[in-house]
Amino acid sequence: MKFLKIIFYLLIGIILLLLVIAALVPDNITITTGTTIDAPSEKVYNNVVSLKNWKNWSPFEHDSTMTDTFSGPDSGVGATRIWKGKTIGEGKMTIVKAIPFTLIKNQLDFGPKGNATGTWTFSAVDSTHTKVTWSTHISGFSYPFERLLGTVLSPIMKPMFENGLADLKEYTETGKVTALQPDSLNQTTSKHE
Repeated sequence: MKFLKIIFYLLIGIILLLLVIAALVPDNITITTGTTIDAPSEKVYNNVVSLKNWKNWSPFEHDSTMTDTFSGPDSGVGATRIWKGKTIGEGKMTIVKAIPFTLIKNQLDFGPKGNATGTWTFSAVDSTHTKVTWSTHISGFSYPFERLLGTVLSPIMKPMFENGLADLKEYTETGKVTALQPDSLNQTTSKHE
């Protein structure tokens, strides 16, 4: 009986500790990574501002059940991609700001799972090299469970972003398609103007 009391108090202590930790951590995270690509900023920018190009390098393309619908312009503000897949889930990305060869902002909508904002910056190092930074800001984590999840989300996702930038670098420099999966080419296009 004494042993059960010790276990009970230990469990209560752990729960209280987790609640305190959750109260102290922020309700948002930003994942940022960057690389330098051996190409002019115009070429790198064009591989990101056209959402159809993401199939060639994005780290989120490895769900063979994923289907895509594209709407709006082919690139730039208003370009939209809606995806659905058994592994990747459902989501929507819309470019909301595009300053040629310098900046791209996109809004991500994961339905009931929340929203995020993606930001891309392109800085010419010289005429043939571009520094690329990719950031994603996720906010609105609820207390306590999502906030606790947020503490481990960044270390889990950052390597995926780094792989995506490595694939973007390879694709931009060599033209080699690295992320494309042979059975994930299920995509449709619709224009709503």
